[in-house]
Amino acid sequence: MKTILVINDRSAEADHAVEFALEMARKAGAGILLWNTFQKPAVKKDLRITVPYKSFAYTLSDEQEIASLHIEHLPSINYTEEFIIGHIYTTGYSPDNIADFVVKKNIWLVVKGTRYCGDDQSVFEDDNTQAILNKISCPLLLIPETTPLKGFEKIVYTADLRYCRLEVIRLLVQMGRPYGADILVAHISAKGLPEIDEQHASDVFAKEISSNINYENLFFNHIREKNIPRAIDVMVDVMRTDLLVLVNHKFHFEEIVGHKFSGRLPEYLHVPLLVFPS
Repeated sequence: MKTILVINDRSAEADHAVEFALEMARKAGAGILLWNTFQKPAVKKDLRITVPYKSFAYTLSDEQEIASLHIEHLPSINYTEEFIIGHIYTTGYSPDNIADFVVKKNIWLVVKGTRYCGDDQSVFEDDNTQAILNKISCPLLLIPETTPLKGFEKIVYTADLRYCRLEVIRLLVQMGRPYGADILVAHISAKGLPEIDEQHASDVFAKEISSNINYENLFFNHIREKNIPRAIDVMVDVMRTDLLVLVNHKFHFEEIVGHKFSGRLPEYLHVPLLVFPS
């Protein structure tokens, strides 16, 4: 079974990311692990849980025990299915902790809540999001606090078509199929490479990509806009994209989120961002 690991620091954006991940898990038939970066709260006798679940404590040493769900602020969602919700309690975490655990437990996806950069904040502010991206072997999904819980209707993978990765598209199909989402490969030429001919690009997509992916809602778009923030703005606001996909440090990644990504998204990127390891 696929497993989604959610980093939960009890912030408002983390609460929303947990709620979003629960909905994804329901759709994808996945389990949830919450990496709680706060002290484990005491059990309260009058605690009432509104989400059906099977829960267990998950320690980094692999010891497991049957436990109750002690997080009071988990969203009240009317699910009929039972979930497997595991808990890791730490007072913090390091990128190495996350990376080791992702490999050891074959984690499918890491989810983290995020905010936008305000006027007095910088997308380059220091935290460990970029360090996590540099170390983990699975994608990291960043969920803005304002993201609606409607799932994904259009997923856009931005890459140079000549280096488009089939394993990325296959995972996007796993994420998008339960929603019937359109998956769009948006070609933007990598720096230093000549622009690709329109017909040649269509032929490459049909022969090398589409024919190897069993998904009828897979499409191609040739983006010629050289101003990358403007191109992303068009994808998000005009094309109605609700999940943008990048590869860490590849294909204009730095132009979109910065050389040292803090985990806070620029204002124009007001949709979830999925980043694959390079």
